[in-house]
Amino acid sequence: MTSPSNGRLAISLVLIGTLFCSLATAMVRIGGSVLPGSQSVRTHDVHNPASPVITDRTEGLAESGPFVLVHDRLFVAVGSDVRVYDGHALAKPPSAIWSAGRTVLSLAAGTEPGLVLVLDAASLRLVRFPESGVPKVVRSTPVDQSGLTGEAGQLVVRDGSHAFVADASIPGVRVVSIDPAAALETLAIYESLEGPVHDIALWNRRLAFLTESAFVLVDAGESTAPRFSWLGTWQAPERPSSVDLNSRRAFVSAGSGLVVLDVDPSSRNFLGAPVDSWTASSFVRSVSLDKAERAYVLLKGSYEVLDVMPHGGR
Repeated sequence: MTSPSNGRLAISLVLIGTLFCSLATAMVRIGGSVLPGSQSVRTHDVHNPASPVITDRTEGLAESGPFVLVHDRLFVAVGSDVRVYDGHALAKPPSAIWSAGRTVLSLAAGTEPGLVLVLDAASLRLVRFPESGVPKVVRSTPVDQSGLTGEAGQLVVRDGSHAFVADASIPGVRVVSIDPAAALETLAIYESLEGPVHDIALWNRRLAFLTESAFVLVDAGESTAPRFSWLGTWQAPERPSSVDLNSRRAFVSAGSGLVVLDVDPSSRNFLGAPVDSWTASSFVRSVSLDKAERAYVLLKGSYEVLDVMPHGGR
């Protein structure tokens, strides 16, 4: 682990009562670690989650920001800069630094080695970072994020030659083609009735996103012909901060709590009362599932490792 609407003909599913009600908790904490005070990107060996070991780290960074590992290189946003590190030797100085001119809000891998999607408050850019030489903007398209309020999580997710991009000016999500040989083109748009989107996750053509007060699940259509269909909405009693999902469950954090929602449309409890919950010692900044049975929960100054096997892997 590395530290750091369309029109609707149905009524949104609403949870009546308190989010973190008393549940038979199946998620179990199995480890975690306190993070050092200095800001950097670190890799941790979590083979034994009760005693994680830091195996590598970048230089100290002036501020924390999004990052993405693309093949064997790590791209880290520090304010308006994107720094490039050797993924096998993070301690080395950055091999390149490129300035976006504005604070970078999100990063995602492009379709080829060295291609990175860079989102700021005014645009989405496809930038090529060669092994040697000067980084260059290959393509760009306007994306207005001025309507975002509060902290944002992942705002860009790539799926093949398409990118799902949160756009506060809609407000909602757009699908953009990201072939470097052609102009970036919007293929589909989802208008969010709940307001601007500040975190998105995609799994098996189901897109989950968070707004100021809700978790929304939509079907993204076929990979060759993206088209949005609303599946359901779950109202949160406080601003949700992060989401990740697998085929059966969505993990949604809000405040210091983490809840698990049933996201199988064929289930009788689809987006009903949470099927599980867990409470952290402080505000949950993000939650991320691995491809097995763990969830990694990032807090301020530490992270926790949870066994979530009862809810299935990816």
